[in-house]
Amino acid sequence: MLLKVFNDKVALGNAAAEQAASAIRRAIAQHGRARIIAATAASQLEFLDALTTIRTSHGGRVSAANLKLECAREIITNAKRFLRDLWVTEVWN
Repeated sequence: MLLKVFNDKVALGNAAAEQAASAIRRAIAQHGRARIIAATAASQLEFLDALTTIRTSHGGRVSAANLKLECAREIITNAKRFLRDLWVTEVWN
């Protein structure tokens, strides 16, 4: 088992986003598209923010589902906007 320790939640979010972006790129390369499920709880905002800053040439081949985990409507809306703006062509509930 590999255990990684980070200094703060921003560093953790950045590392998780890099790993997720790599998996998304791999899925696109292997299958021509990627589907992701995004948790939008407040604890995930650093990850979502970091993920949307990673540029990729996905060409609209990523779709996402929004996993609602007792989130305020505003957090869900913001997370959907993050995902839609830079990563996905379709966000469904």
